Amino acid sequence: MSKANRPEKRILLVDPDEAFGQVLQEVLGSGYALRRVSTVETGIGHLDTRELDVVLLNLDQHNGRSTAEDSRALLRAASERADAPPVIAYSWDARREKAVAAMQHGAVDFLPATIWTFTKPLDGDDRRAVALRPDVALVASIFSNQIHDFTPRLIDALNHPPLILPTHWDNFERPFSDGAHDLRDVFGDAGNLDLWVKDVKQHSSNTKVVVLDFFQSYAA
Repeated sequence: MSKANRPEKRILLVDPDEAFGQVLQEVLGSGYALRRVSTVETGIGHLDTRELDVVLLNLDQHNGRSTAEDSRALLRAASERADAPPVIAYSWDARREKAVAAMQHGAVDFLPATIWTFTKPLDGDDRRAVALRPDVALVASIFSNQIHDFTPRLIDALNHPPLILPTHWDNFERPFSDGAHDLRDVFGDAGNLDLWVKDVKQHSSNTKVVVLDFFQSYAA
């Protein structure tokens, strides 16, 4: 069956964490068929199949069987195959060097692993979360524009919290003496904190967003 006629998107997950694979399948829902393999070597063996739409590759391969070099080998192998599916790399380490290296070795995109948190559509589980209305929400805004309706879905799930403190938005590679700067120079709009704050205010005008500088504290 051709990709165009298949009812599901087929994803190969290269990640040794079985529990993560189970959670990700639940998050993605019935429109996606997820197959997980534990090692990069096994993942490379699946690149020649024409039944895959995309490969998700965990760069943090430290299970004794796969290494960071193995991860790069999969990226190279995919780039050398004309019909190989695109590879999206992800890592819990969201530093610029990690993202740049992944793209240089052939990844079509790089995502910090923390963004998987809010990929799930607003279904029964998310509606139950609406009952949780925190006084203060700490939200990592980076790469939020790469997730469908991330901000409005998050705001709805938190029942429009009165206060949001953005986290993980600053460029920590710059010296403290420069003050806090967002990551727009590194990741473009995906790292532009002003755009995200504007998105929050458009969806929840009564939510106050407080952006703190280094070593600054906040008291309501």
